[in-house]
Amino acid sequence: MTKEELTRLISAGETDTLEFKASFGRETIESCGAFANSRGGKIFIGVSGDGSIVGVQTGAETFNDWRNQIALSSDPTIIPQIESFDINGRTIAIIMVQEWPIKPVAIKGRHYKRVGNSNRSMNAEEVTSLHLETTGRSWDYQTSDDYTIQDIDTGIVQKYIHIS
Repeated sequence: MTKEELTRLISAGETDTLEFKASFGRETIESCGAFANSRGGKIFIGVSGDGSIVGVQTGAETFNDWRNQIALSSDPTIIPQIESFDINGRTIAIIMVQEWPIKPVAIKGRHYKRVGNSNRSMNAEEVTSLHLETTGRSWDYQTSDDYTIQDIDTGIVQKYIHIS
């Protein structure tokens, strides 16, 4: 990514695939989960919510520490790519999260989704639906141990077929 591309993205503001954080913390990790549960995305650390470049202090082990915090908080484990850029003497770190193929990903036992430019906690129905959707299944493929084939009323099935 070039400095011009980075500046253009910051000017455009937060989206469903782009988040700004002044510093790394709990909300950053939640955003990783929300991005993994949607289309993926990037988190710019060192950029405030209004797009101001505040910069972030990083050391030799900062990115490894961030990766470890994200990995230990996520299930299944997210290990993002992290890069840093210098803009006008200030460091910006970019955490890149890929869309997870089998969803949902939990962050410390909670599931998040991206809605517009913010993260929302998912309820149990949304978690179940997302999982079934990404595995190519639906609730009507699930079997029940409480019933057998003999419990099907063929008369009702015939009426349904006739109506359809």
